[in-house]
Amino acid sequence: MKKILLAAIATLLPLSAAHAQNWATITTDGDVNDWTGITALLTDVSGDGGAGRDIEAIYVANDASNLYVRIQSYNSIGFDGNEFIGIDGDNSTSTGFSLFGQAIGSDTLLAGAAVFGETTASFNSGAATPANVVNWGPFVATTDVELAFSLATTIPGDISSSIPGGLGSTIGILYGDGDGSDVILGTYTLASSSSVSDWMTLE
Repeated sequence: MKKILLAAIATLLPLSAAHAQNWATITTDGDVNDWTGITALLTDVSGDGGAGRDIEAIYVANDASNLYVRIQSYNSIGFDGNEFIGIDGDNSTSTGFSLFGQAIGSDTLLAGAAVFGETTASFNSGAATPANVVNWGPFVATTDVELAFSLATTIPGDISSSIPGGLGSTIGILYGDGDGSDVILGTYTLASSSSVSDWMTLE
């Protein structure tokens, strides 16, 4: 039995999105069955990915320890360090880097599995602690990549914590492929464990 918090469902545009809360613990093994019942946070049309990953959708969930991201694409491709996720931990453009020139203040940069801080002036201000995501998979060319990012991550940047507001706070999130042309961003509000019982239980 798995409890999943579903707070908002919206029709989403490629470059902006409403936020949604999804409480779940995901096993990042490439099997996406544990995302059942979780609606895509961001969606994109096919054919605009260039030489890189052609994004179909981004799914986001969290539990008390980790932020989980599922990257779904129209094409099957290996996950590498030229795929970037920017996390705007304080949801403010006054701190962090304008990743891909977009309206986001990315405080934490995930470059593949590696994690770095960012500042308004620097794309990479140094390694985060921990310096890598908790886990990711699968390690083969795929249309679905899953990763887990620690909510306790600290960074050398304009802010010291990747997600200073913790559970219940709203963050900005961006995916961009440095090998292609796909960039997609929106906001996500972290679910709080105390409210899970108020929502639905999925078998």
